[in-house]
Amino acid sequence: MTNVVLGVLQAVLTPYIADRVPLGQRGRASAYQGVAWLAGNTVGMALASQFTLSVLTGYLMFGAVAAAAALLFVFVAPEQSTLHEERVPFTLRDLRDTHWVSPRRHPDFAWVFAARALFHLGYGGPIYFLLYLLEDYVHYRGDAAEAVAVLALLLAAPTLLAGPLTGWLTDRTGRRKPYVIGSTALMCAGMAVPLIWPTWPAMIAFVVMLGFGFGAYYSSDGVLMTLVLPRAEDTGKDMGLFLLSGNVALALAPFYASLVVTHLGGYPALFMASMAILALAALAILPVRGVR
Repeated sequence: MTNVVLGVLQAVLTPYIADRVPLGQRGRASAYQGVAWLAGNTVGMALASQFTLSVLTGYLMFGAVAAAAALLFVFVAPEQSTLHEERVPFTLRDLRDTHWVSPRRHPDFAWVFAARALFHLGYGGPIYFLLYLLEDYVHYRGDAAEAVAVLALLLAAPTLLAGPLTGWLTDRTGRRKPYVIGSTALMCAGMAVPLIWPTWPAMIAFVVMLGFGFGAYYSSDGVLMTLVLPRAEDTGKDMGLFLLSGNVALALAPFYASLVVTHLGGYPALFMASMAILALAALAILPVRGVR
């Protein structure tokens, strides 16, 4: 239920960049959006580790924060009234038809959709297993919950640098694909560090490299999505589909990670599988033709 409600909120917010931000500023806008997403996710992970003995209190606190943020946005960025606009009848058949984008007619959309799903699946597996990686793979000797909070902060810090910088560069050069592919490659390299060297310093290097890659990815991929939309009239729906690809992949990431760890060779196999998935995400960007 929580994922459903938050998914609705994100689906409403996501089209704002395509609808309200000029093309030459979308890289920076996407960067700020990605930074905000990861910063919230990181702080949430750090705070959640402190509520292991009081889960109900944690849920109530996070729910209140989400509600307050939504209300703040409503008052700060109001929409123009549509009260007097013509209402078009809408049926279940329309709902079905409008939520299908033909890969044959719109291949760029399909490739970006697939790339986003693969990216979030590859990224989410190891990230959601940080606590277990520390306890069972690295054999961290201190408090693993506190160490997760430290890693979460180290993940967020480089994102704050890489996101705005990459957003500025992609706006300045007008190129999107090289930054998406390069950031994904950097994250692959980051996962190779603890795979080869399963230690606490390697985990630090891992999350720092992921932070740089994540910041660069979101600032460039956020623009890429807006440039492969089939129709301007369907911006909200199509951006919602992109959001769905990432959210579903993130929801599946813990299950995928648990299956790999349990049945395919433990935590080294998780890193290798995630690297392979991220490599596929980068390759899926190559066939996109309508964007440089």
